[in-house]
Formats: sequence, structure tokens, C-alpha cells
Amino acid sequence: TKIPTIAQHQPPVLIHLKDPTCFPARAQFPLSQPNLQRLKPIIDRLLGQGLLVPTSSPCNTPILPVRKASGAYRLVQDLRLTNEAVVPTHPSGWITLHEKLVLPKQQAITIIKQIHDTLHIRPRALLTFLSLLFSPLHLRQAIQTVHRSCLTCATISPQRGLRPPQEIHQLRRHLPGQDWQITQQVATALSITWHLHIPYRPLSSGKVERANGVLKAHLAKLASEVRLSWVDLLPLALTHIRTTPHSKTGLTPFELLYGRPYLLTHLPPEKPPPLANYLPLFTRLSALLREHADRVLPQPRDGDGPIRPLSPGDQVLLKTLSPGPLQPRWTGPYTVVLTTPTAAKLSGLEPWYHVTRLKRAPPDLPEREPGLDSGPGALPGHTYQSSLTGPTKLKISRTPFPPAIRT
Repeated sequence: TKIPTIAQHQPPVLIHLKDPTCFPARAQFPLSQPNLQRLKPIIDRLLGQGLLVPTSSPCNTPILPVRKASGAYRLVQDLRLTNEAVVPTHPSGWITLHEKLVLPKQQAITIIKQIHDTLHIRPRALLTFLSLLFSPLHLRQAIQTVHRSCLTCATISPQRGLRPPQEIHQLRRHLPGQDWQITQQVATALSITWHLHIPYRPLSSGKVERANGVLKAHLAKLASEVRLSWVDLLPLALTHIRTTPHSKTGLTPFELLYGRPYLLTHLPPEKPPPLANYLPLFTRLSALLREHADRVLPQPRDGDGPIRPLSPGDQVLLKTLSPGPLQPRWTGPYTVVLTTPTAAKLSGLEPWYHVTRLKRAPPDLPEREPGLDSGPGALPGHTYQSSLTGPTKLKISRTPFPPAIRT
């Protein structure tokens, strides 16, 4: 058709019903007379343009008038029932534009960051590399954002730091080598070929030094992440350089040399991480060893005496492993808080103690305050008292025993 509102270069959209025997039909919503008058000129205009065709189809979709910001009205169809009855025509999976993937704006940063973390190349080279795969929509901004947020590139990049707002005294001109323009002009006038390095020593060439600098930067980035020696990382760094596209030509050194893109012919087989297989095996082996140990170790019996030599609430003395000269070998008494067949937890002390270091205290003894009687660091013949003088202050007083008690 010649109607400008119909796209002539696009094929018609074909709609298929999920159930060909059931047609989506919904009765028209009741509309007021003013709304009907607003819809009539719109329907007449669409009929005149050929966008609406009179038909006797059993399908029916309600229409509604919606007011625009300009004050005019437009016709809106309620297609909810129709969308449920037809087969979806929108593509599933990734959306492509001109045979290139369109990155969602919310996931573009995450996807490009994962690609950048494996390459760590310049933004322009990464843009050239990704332009073959992704649509350029929001691609450049996402690459710049990822590159600015990369800590590895920021710490290894040779770019200079901040500069003062203006130079007080300029020793050189704006461009590098601009002071040697007279020498270059004289050499050109005398037909002298000016070489920047000796041909017999290509190592001093500026291009070679630049390539070595790029190679060292790649090695530094890989070494900071993989933690391997530069000898092991050299093949990977060379592969990065040889497969990085040039900013002007868009071709990689490998493509310029061999005339084809670099392909990985032998991909490493995908193996599950070994730890995922080892953990269930180790857990099962530990459980089997625990069951075997429970069967082999001797178990206490009723005829062998009490299973637990101590009970919570008992008063015990604690044996000092390294008593000082003229110091008691046992400290306490302490109150038993928790017990096992071989150990006990004492009130006021953090660790557990084996029953071989404990013995029952004489009856009717006051409980010892932790750290305030004779023990390691305490003087003999003195008693200690503590008093809280503030939220975070503790006062400890030392009082000698009376002479009658000392004797």
C-alpha cells in the first residue's frame, strides 16, 4: 500500500491461535455517550486509511478512549485475552540487532567486566574486539566504566598521575621532541636520513621498547591474579598480545600474519572442581572412621564404677603444673559447672581441665574468687579483694594476714 503509516519493507506478522477452535472474544465495555463521540472520528480516520477493515470475525477486543497530554484522544485496545490465546511470536533467549547480540543495560556492566577481567586490554582494543559480537548500543560507555573501575589496570598502567593546575616554569615545549625540529629540518635539507636507533641493534628501537612494555604490563597483570612465575605466564601473555585487535585496522597480529582469526583447536575438557567430589567422600570416610572408633574404644560399664567422677556443683582443687618455691601445689576451691567422663569446666576459668588435675576439696570451704588468692603471681601470706569503681575500672587490694594466722 501507499499509506505512510504501514511499513512496506517489513513482512506481515502472522498470528496463530493456541486452540484453533476457540476464538478470543470479550464483550465491549460500556462507554458513555461522550466517549463514543470521541472514538467515532478516530475509527473513521483508521477506516479511511485502511488500517481498520470491516469484518464479521467472531473475535472481539474492547476499545477505550485515552486522553493524550495535548488534549486529543487515541484508541486503545484491550488485548490481554488475545495475548493469552495466541502463540507468542517474540524471540526467546538473546535479542539480536543486525546479527549482533544486544546487551541488557542492567547486565551490560557485569558481562563486560567478566570479559575484561580475563583480558585486561585497553578500552579501544576491547571495543574493537566486542564490536564483532555485541551491538554498539551503550557498549562504549560500559567498557569505559569497567576500565575505570578495574584495580589491576589502575595499579599497573604506566599513565601519569595528577598534575598541578598550571606550570610555574615550562622547561620544554608542548610536544615531545619539538625542540629538535631545527635538527630535523637541517637533516632533511641535507638529504640525511635520520634514524632513531642503530639498525644493527633493533633492541633499541622505540617500537621494540613499546612492545616489551606492553608485554611486561600483561605479565604483571597476570602475575597479580594467578600468582605464578613469569616463565609460566609468558605463553598466555604472548597470546593476549597476538590476539588483541589494532585500534586502526581492527585486525590482530595473528590475523595479519596468518590471514585467519585465532582459534582454540584443543579446548581443555570441562571437569567438575575436584573439591566438589572430594568433600562427600571425605565426609563419608570421616563418618565410617567415627563408627569404627566407637566400636573399638572401650566403653564404660555399670560395674566399673561411676561413669562421671564429678558432678556439677562439686568443690574441687586444681593442680598447679609449675608451682613456685614454697607455693601450694593445689589452688581453689572451684565449683564444677560442666562435666564429661574425662574433663570438667570450672566456674570462673575459661579452659576445660582433665580429671587427673582435679581432686575433691575438703567440705565446708568457701569458693575461691578467681585470681585473688595464692596462685601464680600471688604473694604468700596475703589476701586479695576486688571492688568495682567504675564501668570499666576494677580496684584490687592486697592485705597481709594477721600474725596469728601466719603462724
